Amino acid sequence: LGRLRMRILGLILLALPAVSAFLQPGRCGGLEGPGSMTRGAAGASRARSLAPRGSLAGWAPGSGIRRCRLVPSMSMGSDPGEMVFSQESECGAGSVQVWQRDFEGESEKVMRTLWFSGSPNVWQSAAVLEKESLRPDFQRAPTFHSCKGLALAATLPPSVRSILIIGLGGGSLVGWLLENHPELERVVACELDSAVAAAAKTCFLGSYGEDPRLEIHVGDGLEYAQKDTVGKFDLIIVDASESADTELNGGTSGPGVWAPPQVLRTKSCYRALRDAMSEEGVLAVNVLARDPIELLDYVQVVNGSFPGGVVYLENRDRSHSWMVTPDNKIVIAASNSAASFLTEDGMRDRVLAYETRVPASQDLDLTSRVRKEFTAVDNLSTRAQQLRVYRGNHGL
Repeated sequence: LGRLRMRILGLILLALPAVSAFLQPGRCGGLEGPGSMTRGAAGASRARSLAPRGSLAGWAPGSGIRRCRLVPSMSMGSDPGEMVFSQESECGAGSVQVWQRDFEGESEKVMRTLWFSGSPNVWQSAAVLEKESLRPDFQRAPTFHSCKGLALAATLPPSVRSILIIGLGGGSLVGWLLENHPELERVVACELDSAVAAAAKTCFLGSYGEDPRLEIHVGDGLEYAQKDTVGKFDLIIVDASESADTELNGGTSGPGVWAPPQVLRTKSCYRALRDAMSEEGVLAVNVLARDPIELLDYVQVVNGSFPGGVVYLENRDRSHSWMVTPDNKIVIAASNSAASFLTEDGMRDRVLAYETRVPASQDLDLTSRVRKEFTAVDNLSTRAQQLRVYRGNHGL
């Protein structure tokens, strides 16, 4: 009996790597109904229709997306406060709305959240402001793993002077950069949806909306990068998405998210972004991928245009566990083939130096994130192969 138990335990241990590759860290398994998120797909094409299920621009059937528990504080049905802005989206997201309520625990503050009526179960962006003056408090660390990871990417170039952001949203990351990086000379934020850009400037950015260093471009971010003649960018951040059909447990389907959009998943796209960068430029992309195979395919597309190499940060803080999407990753690439920071030690050294220069960044817990979330592409290749074996053995 003891030998039989040991044999069963051994079989379980052998199966764990493949199973863990398929069910990635942080993906929740609640059963209380789906949520949805449709970001304005800033910088991508204007087509906002749901992609056919199974296509490259959508979620394929049986992809492992789970129905996830909704966090009550994220739902418009849990008293988001008073609506202070409403404008119809140009990108099929319904009404773009900003709601304001008292900030819990700090009576002199308010919190503003950005919503799309087309996805009422989740807010898209948030900022804390002074109640009287409505001045945004960008000394606070940005919320969500995507912002945290992208803020980390800002620490990578040794002397950042110009940044291109494809996907403005509510402008939390833009505000953080302008507030905490006085050395910046130029920040260009591209947002495809004029209603989202108006909400960011009117309700979130405050005086930073008039900062001479900031340019808000309403239109396609990739086209802007290709046509810009002012100068090269030291950092390019892609934080855009588009809606895609999602297969949920039980065979039902619902709106989900694909990030970056299909138009920003091509070799020509990353050749163009590489050409828009300075010699020491860095690329950071917020990626939603169903599984290691899909993520590896995307990384290989990026890697072909960035000789300095590619790494990525896992999402292990469960910050998106309430969404009906896979966990997001932050893919980071270097344009210089001699770049040495895309190692765990190199990234940690830069983070430590950054935390000294920008004390507000200490709230981001960046050093811990590098240790927990840094992942080399070799590791991803192994996980992708494990998943292929798992699917082959189970006829998936």
